[in-house]
Amino acid sequence: DNLIFLYYDIGDYDKALDYIKKIENDILLSKATENKLSILKNKLIIFEAMEQIENDKLFEEAFLLAEETKQEEVLSVLYQLYGNYLIKKNLYLAALEAYNKALEIHKNRNEIFMQFAIYDKIGRVYLNLNDFKKAFIYCNAAYDYFKQNNNKLNTYYALKSFCSYYLSLEEYEKCLEKRRIKKAKMFR
Repeated sequence: DNLIFLYYDIGDYDKALDYIKKIENDILLSKATENKLSILKNKLIIFEAMEQIENDKLFEEAFLLAEETKQEEVLSVLYQLYGNYLIKKNLYLAALEAYNKALEIHKNRNEIFMQFAIYDKIGRVYLNLNDFKKAFIYCNAAYDYFKQNNNKLNTYYALKSFCSYYLSLEEYEKCLEKRRIKKAKMFR
């Protein structure tokens, strides 16, 4: 996994996939379900970065393995990736359902940080559904949490969601204000 994500982090997705292919045959021969699941999850992460659109079969196989092995942590990642995938296909209600399943897992595991990361994603879905009241509630909750915990990167993403929110409402001055805050926070 480490080499795969080193290549992923530097944006060399082809090398990451090559490395996956090298170890995939050994793992498939071993018939170790958990290893297969890890490969599928890593493929989906890289395919998302490469913006590959058709991954239905990979998701189906990964969900089956994750449920079979009862790996909640992997299942929550899969639901998040699936939500991202569905958004790219403009299937917002299905994406909302996937994010809510991930959120439920994080709540059951008491993973507060991840709950708020999912809130930001849910807020963006509601923006796409033009439900601005719910979008504001979720985006604001994520922003407040990340700001209070001095998490600059996720505060930046939450502010980015707010910019989209205000643009959707054609409140350009508020969008510019959030954008100024966002730039100031990134350079502190």
